[in-house]
Amino acid sequence: MKIRNLLFWGIAWGVFESTAGFALHQLPMGMGAYIWFPAAFCMMNRVYQKTGQKRAVVMAALLAASIKLLNLLWAARPDVVINPAVSIVLEALAMAVALSLFKKSNPAFVNALWRLGYVLYALALMPGWMREVSVVRDTDALLSFMVREYVFSTLICMALTINLKGRRGIMHAERG
Repeated sequence: MKIRNLLFWGIAWGVFESTAGFALHQLPMGMGAYIWFPAAFCMMNRVYQKTGQKRAVVMAALLAASIKLLNLLWAARPDVVINPAVSIVLEALAMAVALSLFKKSNPAFVNALWRLGYVLYALALMPGWMREVSVVRDTDALLSFMVREYVFSTLICMALTINLKGRRGIMHAERG
């Protein structure tokens, strides 16, 4: 049962990133950036709720990233495939850290941690040509990624965790 849930959510996440990711890039003013993390956060929470295992979250992310990498077969630019695949893995690692530290998901912490990891990846590992079109290309892009996109995507996650009756919503993940 646990492997089935891991596979289901890993595949769903990968397919979402591979298909909806393209559509989200078409939205005005980079609005897609507000959707990717909340969608990933929701899927990571579901994996954890269904399996109770932090490693299942990471394994589902590796599956999702692998599916995303299939887009290399037809993408015009490899950075639009590789960077999201790296983000998927960083999001899951951040979620595993949050679950280890807090015993529950924490969207603000997870969102900040994966973004910090991504900036470090961009500065240390990204080839120069990819860095020139990434979030570290200039101060405005970096601030947008680390502040504006962080704030709005975290607020969306928090809104999804509370339903109208004040109970925890669909994205709450806690194991006791």
